[in-house]
Amino acid sequence: MRPLLRPLLAASLLLALAAPASAATIVSLALDPSQSSLTPQVGGAQSLSGTITLRLGALPLGGVDTAFDVIGLSAVASGGATITLDPDVANPGLGVLTPAGAFVVPILYVLLNREQKPGEGPEPESESGGLAPPATA
Repeated sequence: MRPLLRPLLAASLLLALAAPASAATIVSLALDPSQSSLTPQVGGAQSLSGTITLRLGALPLGGVDTAFDVIGLSAVASGGATITLDPDVANPGLGVLTPAGAFVVPILYVLLNREQKPGEGPEPESESGGLAPPATA
């Protein structure tokens, strides 16, 4: 039994060294204020600027969907609100990059903190929750 164990151990070590785990690729994307906006329930749309950071499952992209995680978000609305990932959610944004180049994030859990204007009250407002993309027909 002992002579068989040594080759198995050596083979498993060589396989572990020869086949590294698929390396994820980290990508940071800038939000274009002319293409990104946030529309509050009251008031007009506000442009967004900042960055969103993704961890892509595999590169190069093939002819199939590629999974990704949103691992960073730092955005500011033109009205002063800041938007970050919700630290209380383990996976705040899981999504798919399609072969056509579309980023699909079904739900993104974020914290939205808005600046308080004079006379609005004693506490700044902070909201947490999931953002879902608009329904398409």
